[in-house]
Amino acid sequence: MQLRDQETVVVQITAGSASLKVRNREVQFKGNVRLIASRNTLEAEAMSFHPESGTIRVEGDYSLQRGKGKDSQLAPSGNELYVDREYPADSPA
Repeated sequence: MQLRDQETVVVQITAGSASLKVRNREVQFKGNVRLIASRNTLEAEAMSFHPESGTIRVEGDYSLQRGKGKDSQLAPSGNELYVDREYPADSPA
């Protein structure tokens, strides 16, 4: 799944499966989920995207890597994450 701002892809999500939950107004991703935004990569076994609020929620273990290549940093991992912050496309974190 790609989320775009005009013609630019700002977020790309890949997963083993995705399902649309119309009643809850969310898209649920399961199985080796990887979200790439700018130079940041979020990985988890499951996450959900809420289009109306533009938020991502992870309920379970996750890992977050900021930056790419020699400038990358492994951010703290955890077991729950709620993301509602927008980073500029060229922001390292």
